[in-house]
This record gives sequence, C-alpha cells and structure tokens, in this order.
Amino acid sequence: MSTTPATYHLNPNQQHKSGPRSPEMLFLLLGLLLAFALRIYDLTAESIWYDEAASILIARRPFSEIAFLPAIHPPLYFYLLHFWMGIAGDSEFAVRMLSVLTSLLLVAMLYRIGTSLFSAKVGGWSMALGIISPFLVFHAQETRMYTLLMLLTVSAGYLLWKSVNSPRLATWTLLALTLTLGLYTHYSFFLFLLAANLWIILRAGHNPVLGQGRTWLSWLTVQGVALEVFILYLPIFISQLRIPRDPIPQGSTLSGLTGTLGGLLLGPALPEVASLVILLLTTGLFAGFFIPYRQSLLGEKGQVLTLFLLWLIVPLASLLAVINLQTNWRPDPRYVALVAPTLLILLAWLIAHWEKISPPAGFIAGLGGILILSAGTIAYFWPESMVRDDARGLSQYLSARVTDQDLVLTLDNPFPFEYYYRGEAPLSLIKVRPESVAADLGQLSAGRERAYLIRWFKTVSDPWDLASFLLERESHDFTYQDFHGYRSSEFHLRDNPSFALEAEPRIVKFGEAMDLQGISWGVGLSGGPNSVDQEIQAGNPLSLLLQWRLLRSGASDYAARLQLLDGMGKVVAESAVLLRNQAGLYSSRWAAPDSGWSMHRLLVPAGSPAGNYYLEVSLYDHATGVIFGEAAPIVTLRVRGSSLSKITGPTTAPGDKLGYRGVKFLRPASSFSDLRMNRVGLSR
Repeated sequence: MSTTPATYHLNPNQQHKSGPRSPEMLFLLLGLLLAFALRIYDLTAESIWYDEAASILIARRPFSEIAFLPAIHPPLYFYLLHFWMGIAGDSEFAVRMLSVLTSLLLVAMLYRIGTSLFSAKVGGWSMALGIISPFLVFHAQETRMYTLLMLLTVSAGYLLWKSVNSPRLATWTLLALTLTLGLYTHYSFFLFLLAANLWIILRAGHNPVLGQGRTWLSWLTVQGVALEVFILYLPIFISQLRIPRDPIPQGSTLSGLTGTLGGLLLGPALPEVASLVILLLTTGLFAGFFIPYRQSLLGEKGQVLTLFLLWLIVPLASLLAVINLQTNWRPDPRYVALVAPTLLILLAWLIAHWEKISPPAGFIAGLGGILILSAGTIAYFWPESMVRDDARGLSQYLSARVTDQDLVLTLDNPFPFEYYYRGEAPLSLIKVRPESVAADLGQLSAGRERAYLIRWFKTVSDPWDLASFLLERESHDFTYQDFHGYRSSEFHLRDNPSFALEAEPRIVKFGEAMDLQGISWGVGLSGGPNSVDQEIQAGNPLSLLLQWRLLRSGASDYAARLQLLDGMGKVVAESAVLLRNQAGLYSSRWAAPDSGWSMHRLLVPAGSPAGNYYLEVSLYDHATGVIFGEAAPIVTLRVRGSSLSKITGPTTAPGDKLGYRGVKFLRPASSFSDLRMNRVGLSR
C-alpha cells in the first residue's frame, strides 16, 4: 500500500510569521542606517539650550534626589540620562546621543506598527516618513524626553491592539510595563490613556469579544497597575503643580492649533506662513480621500483607524482647551509630541491607499509627502538656520571679555551658561521684584566696574524690564550685543550707583479705569518735580517707568501708550506696553486698588530737527482698543541736533512693545545691531 506524503500550504501571513524575510530585513536595516546618518549629522552644530541644560543639571544630581527635584516632568528620562552620562560623559555629543539611539528604535517601531496593524506598504511608508520627519530629527538631536515619549506611545498603541485582538499574558504584561514607563516619562501620556479608553468603549459595542469579562478585566488590571505605580509619584506631581509660573501672553486658538500641527509636520525651522500653506495642502489631500472612503469604521481596518484618529484628536483637543483656559503655558508641538507618530502613520496609510487605487497617484502622494517633510528637515540643517538659543556663543563672548572686576547677571536660571561659561567674573541670578530689585542690584554690583545683564528673549522673569531700566540709568554708557535667542547688555557703572526706584508723583485720571500715580525717569531725562524744558540729543534713547493704580476690579487687560510728538503734533516715536502688577499679572487679574507699572523706551529719531517736543500718555483696552479718558501730556523736552552719542542701545528691549510674545520691536538706528529672533517658541 503506497502512501502519498501530505502537502501543507501556508498562507502568506503564516509564511511571514515563520521568519523574517531577507528583503524586509535589508529594507529595515538600510532605513535605520539612513535615519542614523540624518540624526548624527551636525549633532553638535547648535548650542545646548535652556531645557537641555536643565536635563543635564538634573541628571548630574545624585540618584536619590532626581525624583524629588522641581523638574516639572516625571523622572524616568532623567534617570536614564543619569546612567548614560555615567558611561558616555556629559559632552554635547554624548548627552544628545541618547536621544539619537531612542529615535532609531522609534523609526523601527513605526515600521512594525504600520506593518502589523495595516500592511507592509503602510509600514514601509511609515518608516520612510519617520526617517525624514523634521520633527523626529529635531528631537533626536535634543537632550530631552520627547523621543522617548513617542517611542513608548507607539509601543503602547501596538501592544494595546495586540492584547485586545490576541490576548496573551505576556502581551498584557508588556503593555502594563509600557504604560507605567510612559506615565513616568511625560504627563501628556495620560492623553494616550484617555484615547485608548475611548477606543475600547467605542469598539465594545460592535465586537462581542470585548463584551467578555476577561478582556475588560485584563485591560482594567493593566491600567490599574500603571496608575497604582504612578500614585507613588503623585505627591511630587502635586507639588510641581504648585510651582509659581509667570503668565505668558497667549495667541488665538486657531493660531495655536495651526502652529502646533505645522510644527509636528514640518519641524521648527520653516516660517509659519509656509507651514500653514503646506499644512492646509496636506489636510486637503487627506480629506479628499478620507471623506469618500466607504469602508465602515466598525470593520477591522476601520477599528484600527479609529484608534489612530482618537490618538490624534484627543491630545489636540486637550491642547485647544489648555490654550483657552490658562496663561502659564504657550502652545508648542512638543507638548503633544505623542501624536507625531500617529500623524505619520495616518499619512502613510493615505499614501498606501492611493497607491492601491492608482499606482501613479500613490507614487505622487508618496513623493509629495517625502518632499514636504524633507523641506522641513533641509531647512533645519541649512547652514544659516538656527533654531536653538545660542548659549554657547554668548558664554564664549563673555568668558573672553569679562574680568574679576565685572559682574554677570542673568534673569533666568544660569545653567545654560554654567555649562559653557569660563569667565573670571561671577555669574549671578537676579530675581527681579519691584520691591527688592534696587537693593539686590546695589548689593551685587558693589565695587564692580561693569555689569553684564543676560536676557533670554523668551523670558518673563522681568516683565517690566526693571533691571535694564535701572542699570542704564546708573551707567556712564551701555551697549547691547545680540545673540540668537539672547541679548547681552554691558553697563559701565557710575561710582556709587543708586538704584532706588522712586516715582515722582503725577496724578492723572483716565476715566473710571486707572489713575497714573507717578513717573520714574530712566536714561535720557533727569526729571524733577517741575520737569519742563528737558533736553535730549536726537538719536538718543530715553526711558520712563509709569506707575498705575486700578480703580475698580473686573478690569480688562489695559495697555499704556507713550508717544513723542513734535511741535506740530506729529508722532515721531511711540511705545505701547501692557500693564503688570507686582506679581507680573495683567490688569484683568488685579484687585482694586492694586498697583502696577509700564516701562517705556523711545528713541528720538536721528536727524530730528531741533525744537520743542513733548511726551503724551494714553490708556486703552488691549483687546478692544477702547481708549479711556484723554491723552495726557507729561513732560516737555527740547531736542538738540544729531551728533554721536556715548550711549548706544536699541529703541526697545524684550518685553517693551506689543507683538512677539507681547513684544513688537521697532527697527533700531543703523548703529544698533539687528535683533535676531528665534523662529519658533521652544518652550519648556
């Protein structure tokens, strides 16, 4: 009796699971090599900036102290960096290399999740977009936790799908571990948990499996383990919420959302207009296919899409709520970095489906996606581009210039400069408060010939600009040197300077809103009880500090406008500044009869004809433009003809005029250095 050997036929999925295919592994390897090359390129070209220096400072602390520091972020990344620095050191290259390696794992996970949950083409396009993504490249070159956050979020999304559809104890256990690590990496990970729960609930009504108690019990147990472990950190989290933070002017909800999405797609280097245009084109391309897409979202592929859409929408909706409800954080793509991977995967899914419908259309869509993201990456690497603050350049400039008879003051934590600074002059932090700034400056500058003041352009530590105001007034002359993201001010101090902040009484009533209580004269005018016929050289700056008193609570955000008018009533210079009280809050948050200040800088234009000019102040509602009362003249001055002056400086300083972060800079005279602004708000 003859027997015929049995023949077994494996389906493609079984063949794929039997072992990795050589072409697939080669594709993945080549992709990771390209990703590594992009992320290692020019790794130390830009300076360690404020947040990176904070990471290094925290990671240098003893292991037992790291979790208890007021870092505003959970401690996992700082622990990893602590061990990494123990092995690799704390050079710029070494500390950023940890993020480079984490980013490579992220690129590999993009391929894995795209392939497993969608198709090989989606996985390939996900990896390709991830390799070139300017947002991913930028954070791979930064000593912060955002690349780790994205890696853990992608891993959690993958494990969630696998656990629900193919329940295994090992998969549920890995999911619990990943959720725990995510919560200990960044607080925004809670938004992924929220999206995951919404997905489970939406899917439960259409999938009998999820109605079984075992799956629900496993999911609740996994979450419970992660949350119970996080409870150990809860007291520290609560203490971090109580850390006082200065208010920050917010933009509109729409601008915050478009800026965030543009940053997630195109990174930090492209101008906002280009980002918005490309964002709208990309959104239109996505909508053009998604709207007519006829496959039910309740099917298997539709359920995957639902997970990714919730993963995208929930964090962005939460960001919108934050924009509308608070004033202590500025919208920034990094705060919702966990949605960057799902955005790339959704774009990859779109390209793959266009390719399925029409190969030429798919090729065009894929090429367009690569070119769009490449534009952001090229802009980031462009030699003239700089997106991080230049703490290194400023520190080297000061280190070579100062002597032991000088003083270097910084308004913010000095750790970005401590990382680089090697100068002989002491580096001191000054916390500017109206009631104590004069005494603090007097004590720190005693016996010093020169004082250097470092101001970060994004700072809100001295919203009135009192430190510059007083140092200018008590100096023989002063100059400014701008670096990317910073301004260094050099003051040649007078003998025995007096930094007393005394206001000359000057009561002017502006309707039922505010009273002008007094004036403090800064550089340019000496002032006095009967200050008329003051003189100033054309081309020179002048500054005044106005003191205000609120007449009734429930006010809006008021702004004061100071104008310099010639004898014909023509405005030749002006300064508009939001009022802030002693706590740095805008007037809408004052309680009558609270007091506040507005500091104004003006430049008498070079070439102004000699003659009598006068200063006039008015008060208006910043939101509506409604003016209260009439403009009030406060001083008359005589302008002398132009000549070279010992005093050189900008017409304005950070925090002086409304516009960028509440600041609008007038163009300085040609003798002043141009102000180079950071193109993106890289906040903490």
